[in-house]
Amino acid sequence: TILSFQLRQAGVKSQIRLIAKDAEIFGTGIGKWGWESFTRKRQVYVRSKKPDRIPSPVSGGSDIVVNTEESDDLNVVEFDEIVSRPFFKRCEINHVLVSPGLREPDISKAAWVVYRDYLTIRDLNKLRDFEGYQIPSEEELKALAMPPAETADSSSIETETTSFPAQGHRPLPRYLDESENPLDHKLEVLERVSSESVIVVLQRKKVIRNEDNSFWMINFVSCFWDDIPGTFYAFGIPRRIGSTQTHVQGLRNMRLDDINLNLQNVWLEKQGTNLTGQPLKFYPG
Repeated sequence: TILSFQLRQAGVKSQIRLIAKDAEIFGTGIGKWGWESFTRKRQVYVRSKKPDRIPSPVSGGSDIVVNTEESDDLNVVEFDEIVSRPFFKRCEINHVLVSPGLREPDISKAAWVVYRDYLTIRDLNKLRDFEGYQIPSEEELKALAMPPAETADSSSIETETTSFPAQGHRPLPRYLDESENPLDHKLEVLERVSSESVIVVLQRKKVIRNEDNSFWMINFVSCFWDDIPGTFYAFGIPRRIGSTQTHVQGLRNMRLDDINLNLQNVWLEKQGTNLTGQPLKFYPG
């Protein structure tokens, strides 16, 4: 069906898995849904010449199609295709600012939600023809990338020490440029969504969108693992089992100390024995 195709196209299944993972680790998972429209290039193959058609010798019969060498040749034709489709994506919890007055774990009931994103100049150009957006000219955007460049505000949560556990390689923080190309220069975009309006601010200086919310509701969803009465954010699995893990680790260390004492016993040396002494203190732990 069309609905199942659009769900697969938006990657809803994989995004829900990521949101549930956030809820298990951080306590709360957040997703965003909406409608996107953009133009993309598409290439198709067409025949350079239509096949010959010979009238049927039988009265009322279909024409006979004869493929020729010219009709078998294919040409590549490129055209602009307008794509309009729903989207659903997981949002990093440290880049979603929820109304502090929300006292239940349902983000759709918040008075407002601010989503922080970092878009390149290429991304902003794609929004230029999108209804409701007032994007500055490309020359003005490129000027922001020239020295002294207008840089996106950093996020202290995405530093090397507080981002994620040090396991393997970590991605570049979202506010840093991934390329020296001016078109790939990143700028901070803040989107404030309420049930009445949507306001988008570029670099905390210029409003590039200010219009009524066409959905008439906050287009964010959330889930939790262990909710806390009277607050939006919940507890994750690490928060709940942290004390138990500390207790188990202490018992394990005590057991290892006991094994070490049994394997490396202390021997009493008789006075006058010609053994080299060692000034070591021996104690558990």
